Amino acid sequence: MRRVKIKIFIVLLILLSLVRPAVQARAEEFELDRIIAVVNNQAITWAELYKAMEFEYAQQLSSDTGDEKRKFLKDHEGKYLDKMIDHTLELQAAAKLNITVDPLEISDAIESIKKKYSMDQDQFVQALQKEGFTLNEYRARLSDQILIGKLVSVDVRDKIKVSKAEAIAYARSQGMADDSSEYYNVYQIFIPTGENKDKAMANANAALARLKKGEDFLSVARYYSPADPDLGSLKKGTLSPEFENALDKLKPGEISKPFQTDKGIFILKLNKKIEPGDPSAYVEKARQALMTIRFEKEYKAWLISLRQSAYVDIRL
Repeated sequence: MRRVKIKIFIVLLILLSLVRPAVQARAEEFELDRIIAVVNNQAITWAELYKAMEFEYAQQLSSDTGDEKRKFLKDHEGKYLDKMIDHTLELQAAAKLNITVDPLEISDAIESIKKKYSMDQDQFVQALQKEGFTLNEYRARLSDQILIGKLVSVDVRDKIKVSKAEAIAYARSQGMADDSSEYYNVYQIFIPTGENKDKAMANANAALARLKKGEDFLSVARYYSPADPDLGSLKKGTLSPEFENALDKLKPGEISKPFQTDKGIFILKLNKKIEPGDPSAYVEKARQALMTIRFEKEYKAWLISLRQSAYVDIRL
């Protein structure tokens, strides 16, 4: 009789071990599908929140153990959900204005990213896979970013104006005004050399060939260079010898030959030389600084207005 009881007990243990994973799996599935926020008529699930956080914080989490990673994500889920709600509201606002993104815009953006990090297509896809994303998922994410950028330009950035008088006043108040020096106003094409210097120089020569055919400097720069092409006004006498030498040989409107520095290869366009006493040397820099200050203030107010006019139900 005792042997029969022991056998029954063992059978029950086996059955429980089979049932428990199934119950746990159903519980985890339920958790993934759980709606944690509703924004107007659109739901955000727990799974969407955590997938977005894992991508956003991938570098910070790369060396964490499982427990450390879970704790980090748990500590940040409330703050990041707030960010996702704003993101959803912005996409909804873009849809109301019929703002769209062409697939070619996404492809061009990906090409720029690949150039910036010196990746070919296979390396780029592998990097995405390490972060748990497919190429199509990344394209969708990038499309959203471009869409929101267009919306913010239309609804916020393009409405902010800074006059020349305001820029001069701001420059003087911040100690930015310098009426005694000579400046160069410059565009650049910067090509990092990395490990393949021959390829970098080939790209520089290809860029120069397109410029000689009359293509727009900024368009060519954005194709070949990961850096901002507009260097603004550079003070003469404060630049590297390579820059000073290249710019001294140019007249306004002319383009330099590619030249090598310890940072990489550069092609410069001299837009104009700014003589001492000309406020344009610092006016544009001051205008951009004032634009940034005003944009940050207006953008926050705009996001608040989106929230105030929406239905938002947080269930986290």
